[in-house]
Amino acid sequence: MIPHGRPSVPLVESVRYDCLGDGPVQARVSTSSRIMPVQTFDPESISMTESAVAHLRTRMRGTGAVGVRLAVSEKGCNGFMYELGLVESEPQESLCFGESLGIRLFVDPEDAELLKGTEIDLVTEGLNSTLKFQNPNAETLCGCGESFSLRGT
Repeated sequence: MIPHGRPSVPLVESVRYDCLGDGPVQARVSTSSRIMPVQTFDPESISMTESAVAHLRTRMRGTGAVGVRLAVSEKGCNGFMYELGLVESEPQESLCFGESLGIRLFVDPEDAELLKGTEIDLVTEGLNSTLKFQNPNAETLCGCGESFSLRGT
């Protein structure tokens, strides 16, 4: 216990990364009181945190949308910009991610290469919440985080 009767938070004792051949990397975090759930990172996929999924489900509710389309366009102060929108029918020839989470994220094949390994998260800062894209292919971000440049461009 710490002063004023507030319970202490268990400290992380170790982090272990398991490489599963050519598949995803798993991180297992153990604390002094329990093992936290395994988180999987797949560098060939696009992932969403639970808070991002919940936010997108709320946005879709009552709209008739079958999913969300994530695209990259050549604009913004750094060269590329994320575009996210609801779709009412499945786009032709799109890749679909996130179905196991209960949400369908559609990405055009030409954008998938720019987005592979990206994690979408809902981040709250003060009174504001926004979707943030953690893209391992991005080299620089503009000040507002809306646009990015790619490595080697």
